[in-house]
Amino acid sequence: MATVLLAGLLLQMMILAAVSLPDNATVYCRERDSILPYGTFTLHSCANCYSYLFPIDKELHAHKEFLFSMNGTLFPHMTLIRADRHNITNKNAICSTLNKDECQRWQSCCQKAEDCCLKTAYNQPDYDPEHFKETCPRTWDGYGCWEDTPASTTVSMSCPLFITHVMPSLHAHKECTENATWWKDPISGKEWTDYTTCLDLKNFKLQTILSLACNVASLLALIPSIIIFLAYRGLRSQHRVRLHIHLFLSFVLYSIINLLWDTLVVLDRLESTSSSDSAMAQNTVGCRILYVLSRYSRSTNFLWMFCEAYFLHQLIVKAFEPPRSLWIFYLIGWGFPCIPVCIYSILKALHADESCWVGNMAVWEWLIYVPNLLSLAMNFVFLVNILRILLTQLQSHPNEPSSYRRALKATAILVPLFGLQLLMIIYRPSPQSAFSAQYEILAAIITNSQGLLVAIILCLLNGEVLSHLRRTCASSAPSGHNGEPRKSMTIVTEMECMRYSSRGSTGYQASSFDSETKAIQYHWFRGAVKSPSATR
Repeated sequence: MATVLLAGLLLQMMILAAVSLPDNATVYCRERDSILPYGTFTLHSCANCYSYLFPIDKELHAHKEFLFSMNGTLFPHMTLIRADRHNITNKNAICSTLNKDECQRWQSCCQKAEDCCLKTAYNQPDYDPEHFKETCPRTWDGYGCWEDTPASTTVSMSCPLFITHVMPSLHAHKECTENATWWKDPISGKEWTDYTTCLDLKNFKLQTILSLACNVASLLALIPSIIIFLAYRGLRSQHRVRLHIHLFLSFVLYSIINLLWDTLVVLDRLESTSSSDSAMAQNTVGCRILYVLSRYSRSTNFLWMFCEAYFLHQLIVKAFEPPRSLWIFYLIGWGFPCIPVCIYSILKALHADESCWVGNMAVWEWLIYVPNLLSLAMNFVFLVNILRILLTQLQSHPNEPSSYRRALKATAILVPLFGLQLLMIIYRPSPQSAFSAQYEILAAIITNSQGLLVAIILCLLNGEVLSHLRRTCASSAPSGHNGEPRKSMTIVTEMECMRYSSRGSTGYQASSFDSETKAIQYHWFRGAVKSPSATR
């Protein structure tokens, strides 16, 4: 009788193995140091997924393509369960040792392993020795899928979402050594991948908090600045101020989207007790829309900075003759970013429709990066040419050092307006670098505080704006019988009026780009600086 039962069990296992194999039975896949047929690989990797995700406090342990019971709490001692998630009986037996979230994560890991096998399959069980003399072989390492990699290269991939609290915007790293073999842990002697960067939650939370703080501060400066620009007809009728308003609106959009993303998606992922219940794991439509809007809003920031730089460049080159219409700027600033973002979104939906689209798409990410980087490059060229024109004209008047000071001051103000401070973080150091954590913090501050900087420079410290506020403050102060202000004036209003009244009346003494432009224009027409056209 026992022989019959054993034969029946073996027959069932053979049938299940045959069902799990793809049409091409010669397909082989690599897992760390071994090459396995597709059917064996899927079972072996699925058993290891359980072992890697839940190394302690679980009843089952991995052995090849099986999971076996050790303590006998749910199953008799040494009970073997085939790690076949496609078999309902086996899947339910394995998931009975896990909670709902853990079961979903385990199945997700198994699915990723199967996808990796089909993506990186070999048609024969042995390597081609000639091919792998200079290349580390494609492999599944237990958590992630790695392609063929040239020797002496470190590659990265988005952290897998089935690891608890991990953000896919973080990256794991794997090193291909100079002799074309994957780096091995000297203690275990097995191939090793650096997933420690996926678990640096303390530093990532700090970055998120800094991002939230900078975006809130930016909104507190940007929204009043826009209101001030719109409140005064003398300001909103000027082309340069209209460009400022649209630049500010792009930063407002970016800050709002970032606040929503950090609070509804990032913090939800980091603080959720169930990884599979987080918005990122569920990959909801709203989450994906929010991600697309974040990419669009960031692109509008770069394009509106380009518009500001181009406008000023043309203004100086053409001796302060502003363009008649701004429609071309509106199309560039708001319309052009739609093109790369739409193409990028379609590719995400077709090839990476998971984790709220946060995962890296390798070369396709350049659809977003290239326009942004080109904008920065053009802004740098504009700045250099503006400096060249100004310094060339100022050389004919070496006895007026104040002109040089104003030119240098205007240059310092143009750097944040053109976004050139972003060049400080254009290169991301290796995660193994000692400065990696400091870089991420610096990048979070610089990226999310630019709206605050431009609002302060272009509005809150602008001489022309302060002049309008000073006149409004003086005219709105109620007078008593002797023409003196009433004592009922609030302390805040009184202090503001005193502060505005204590400032000078000349607009080009204020520390702002617009004021410095007026100063340059003032010296231009009084003859201290010759027109560029006069030197041709």
